[in-house]
Amino acid sequence: MLVLNMFWHRNRHHTSSHIIIGRADWKTSNYVSTTKYNIITFIPVFLFYQFKTFGNWFFLMICIVQFFPNLNPYGTNTTIVPLVFIILAAAAKEIFEDFGRLVADRRVNRQPVLICKQDENAKNWKWKKIHWAQLKVGQVVKIMKNEFIPADIVLLSSSEPAGVAYIETSNLDGETNLKIRQALPQTAQIIDDDRIMALCSSLSKLECDPPNPALYEFHGVIKINNSSEMLKKGNDEDSKTNCSLGTNQLLPRGCKLQNTDWVYGVTVYTGRCTKLVLNTSGTRTKVSLVERITNCMMMIQFGFLVFMALFNACMGCSSINKMHYYLPYFHGNFRRLHILPTLIGLIIFYSGLIPISLNITLEMIQLFQAYFIQQDLNLYDDNSDTKAEVRSSNLNSQLGQVRYIISDKTGTLTQNKMRFKMCTIGGIKYGSMMTEKFTDETILDDLINNASNAKAIREFLTLLAICHMVVPEKVINSELEKIIYHSPSPDEKALVKGARDLKFMFHTRTPQCVYIEAMGKQEKYDILHILEFTSNRKRMGVIVRCPDKKLKLYIKGADSVIFPRLALNSDNFSINKTTEHLVYFANLGLRTLCMAMCILSEEEYEKWEPGYHRASIALEQREMLIEEEAEKIEKNLELLGASAIEDKLQKKISGRQLQGVKKTIEHLIEGGIIVWVLTGDKLETAQSIGYSCGLIDPFTPILVIGEKSAEETANKINIYLDNFANKKIKISLIVSGESLNYALMKQYKMQFLHLASLSSTVICCRCSPAQKAAVVKALKNWSDGTVLAIGDGANDVAMIQEADIGVGISGEEGLQASLAADYSIAQFFYEFHTLFADSVIMDSWSLVIWPPLAIGIWDRLFPFEVMIDYPALYHLSQNSEGFSLKAYFIWAFTGLVHATVISLIAYQTFKNDVIWYNGRVANYYVMGTAVVLIVNLKAIIETDSITIMSWIALFGSIIMLFIFFFSYSLTSPASPIIKVQPAMADTILHVAIHLLKKKDQPYHKVMLCDCMILGCQRFLKTDKA
Repeated sequence: MLVLNMFWHRNRHHTSSHIIIGRADWKTSNYVSTTKYNIITFIPVFLFYQFKTFGNWFFLMICIVQFFPNLNPYGTNTTIVPLVFIILAAAAKEIFEDFGRLVADRRVNRQPVLICKQDENAKNWKWKKIHWAQLKVGQVVKIMKNEFIPADIVLLSSSEPAGVAYIETSNLDGETNLKIRQALPQTAQIIDDDRIMALCSSLSKLECDPPNPALYEFHGVIKINNSSEMLKKGNDEDSKTNCSLGTNQLLPRGCKLQNTDWVYGVTVYTGRCTKLVLNTSGTRTKVSLVERITNCMMMIQFGFLVFMALFNACMGCSSINKMHYYLPYFHGNFRRLHILPTLIGLIIFYSGLIPISLNITLEMIQLFQAYFIQQDLNLYDDNSDTKAEVRSSNLNSQLGQVRYIISDKTGTLTQNKMRFKMCTIGGIKYGSMMTEKFTDETILDDLINNASNAKAIREFLTLLAICHMVVPEKVINSELEKIIYHSPSPDEKALVKGARDLKFMFHTRTPQCVYIEAMGKQEKYDILHILEFTSNRKRMGVIVRCPDKKLKLYIKGADSVIFPRLALNSDNFSINKTTEHLVYFANLGLRTLCMAMCILSEEEYEKWEPGYHRASIALEQREMLIEEEAEKIEKNLELLGASAIEDKLQKKISGRQLQGVKKTIEHLIEGGIIVWVLTGDKLETAQSIGYSCGLIDPFTPILVIGEKSAEETANKINIYLDNFANKKIKISLIVSGESLNYALMKQYKMQFLHLASLSSTVICCRCSPAQKAAVVKALKNWSDGTVLAIGDGANDVAMIQEADIGVGISGEEGLQASLAADYSIAQFFYEFHTLFADSVIMDSWSLVIWPPLAIGIWDRLFPFEVMIDYPALYHLSQNSEGFSLKAYFIWAFTGLVHATVISLIAYQTFKNDVIWYNGRVANYYVMGTAVVLIVNLKAIIETDSITIMSWIALFGSIIMLFIFFFSYSLTSPASPIIKVQPAMADTILHVAIHLLKKKDQPYHKVMLCDCMILGCQRFLKTDKA
């Protein structure tokens, strides 16, 4: 019954975009399950995924055939035990992990939540506690302080003034700073149970778009009936109200209610339709180079196996037909086929060519390597108490083959800890790079003394204080009130702090207004509209009603979008000086933003506002419509000035061997790795950062592509190719975001990538997230090397997931990049060095398992200190020479030589039999000793760093082999599964005794065989070195 109930819940996650508030939609469910299996589906689903791999499928066929004695040359099923062990081990792992998920799911689904529910008589409404899993779309809930949000809920009202609610979204996007959500003014007054029950009885409706995983997209319309009754109004003028809903009214599942006593809300998305669950779906699985080559090798091995079996079967059958021609080939209607049973038997006989232990050995090696990476103290950050995380251990070996690193700038190369350092207002520059923060008192003196730019100074500082999405939190400690600013953008926080230091302090925010203290005077600004920042707009603005009742638009953004929107009669002197200062700031490596404003007339605003309102309540293409309406009002701007924010490079850790960004990049370049930087900053800022972090050499020619059309971009690329294609000189390439769009067009992409391949570094400026992913994809498809992308923000997630290897940094912009990445670290200054060999020794399950594990886990070319001091050693693994098809064929040829020598000596030794002193006859089992010794000693020869674990693996493998075979040989011959010759135990026992006594000739030849093969191998390896 439990299983059927789970299955029922899994398939009832539907939602409706038309919701009646207070009426539960019984077709929906808030039950969430993260398990992969249940009791019914476990066996079929698990076995399906296990036998999708070629190796497991092959050995399953071998096991089936071995149950037919006439086809089995061994006379026993030697494959079933290791195969069953592998399958059971994998099943135990899956069961353990899935049971943990089931326990966690039950804990979440059984959390309590308060809902407003109608009683059985359908007359009265009351509050009732239910489990999260029982919550339905349309039900009204009440959430208390420090509780988690059970589903995606539209905020109706809260305990705070004007319906403000504070939430922490770390479970959703990894950001720990508080975010503000605001109820609509039309619902913010529904603050008691009576009004909530009146809303539930009013049959008010809510329409929203279908569920989607976009965290910051939500469009809806709420249609409130009888609003006058709920708001206790005395008239019916506003009895029906239609209002638009957006992200500011959505409380997503998994967020935590903070600094707010309670909130009322209506459920819009439940269960698997919530944004949290939609974003926890599995990401694209990346297949490592080792996995691709290993699969190719196994297919080649299988082809070679079939060829050998077919060749031997044909030769054997031909020989039998010639030698025993008198045996009947036909008997009645039965035609006895010699070749088919012989072929099947030989395939079983040669099945050891495909090692059954290979897959589990590789997985164990990857798990151990992941553990070592996570426990590495050199990858641990003391300041943030963050260690490295491995989420795709199958990519470990590919860390040693990186040829390109694509890096974000802000928060990756830099600290993403912004400081307001300098500014230019009305053509006058203020501030200095010599101070830790902005301390130039001249700006306030000019404001007080009514200098020529005093008006611009006041408007500039007012803009910094009110044009943002920062949330203030008032904290009282020791009777002192302190304001802490929360913002997802470090830039906005730095600007607000800069305004505070200049006596324009922002201290209170409500849905309708903000309050600031300007030069000791309290001022209130009514917020009419917020024109939010997007990657397309590259600007953010607010329309406010000032204390003097004037309507003003304050806007800030990149110079590339502010300057074209300036009024035609703007002050050219101010524009020219601001442009000059922007270049100066950028050359210092500072991040710049331009500030502008305009005064709006009442007629202009009233004409524009209805169109904007229609766009804001549109359910389809709302962002595009809002952008179009914003364009109509964002014109005829007056330039106020520009800000300059410092974002320092990542620091080195004192007392550690690992250095800062500049030293790290030097090491990467010495190791043959080409570093590209993709940033949203100005070209001059990116170029300055390139110099400061060592990416650009002062003596290197810099090629800049900043054209405004596709044809001009193509011509510029061709000119650079003509000038530098045949010259062996070092160049650096810088590309603007607009030109990058054209360069990545299909007809110009190859020329651009050719030019980029000639450059020692490439810096792309003003890049959008989509452009970053496009660059990574183009480079990955064009180059023959591994591409690694590293970033720290949500705008880097696309390129991290597109790259061969994605590395996320858990920094100031949250954990979205870190959670989406294959590897997560705290800062960029850490070196990427593989301390393990990228070669794999293939072996039979019954022969050696420990030497390959020891090599894969503990072997490395050089000690860590040597690899740090000599980064050029990275070239040894970068080209995958140690693990490639070429290396595979060399190993295969070496194995063939070994097998030939062993076979010849075995044949010459035992062709006439060898009689021991006790009368027993020695046979070919004795030569198994040579195989074991050669395989283990060969592993030691190929090991680059001999450790105690190598010796344990060597001797432990040999000793365990004899113990295993001796116990295996004593198995009863009547066993239906395992049937062996009892005399084999005597053979193994005598091998051990005579190896110690060294009396008989066969063992001398065994030792001679080992010495010949290993001596030649060691000579060849030494000669190669």
